Amino acid sequence: MRAMGAIQRLDNFESGLSPKAVRQLYNSCVIPISDFGLEIWWNGQKGYATKLETVQNSALRKILGAFRTMPTAALQIEAALPPVHIRLHHA
Repeated sequence: MRAMGAIQRLDNFESGLSPKAVRQLYNSCVIPISDFGLEIWWNGQKGYATKLETVQNSALRKILGAFRTMPTAALQIEAALPPVHIRLHHA
């Protein structure tokens, strides 16, 4: 969440980063931090996936500038980011 907070401070609606740049920052800065050691600790636990979904949902809303009431499945498709459980199982 701290890395996502740093990205949120860089981005604002008037003179911030483009959605493509925010997506690239999320992929290159936040995902490696959150998935560090994934091969060791991931066994399909829902608790970890829920925490990581919170971070990804925050990123999706920041990338697309969407409201909190938007369904996350639609945001994942629009931002071209896989759901967290798929990303974790794939890794």
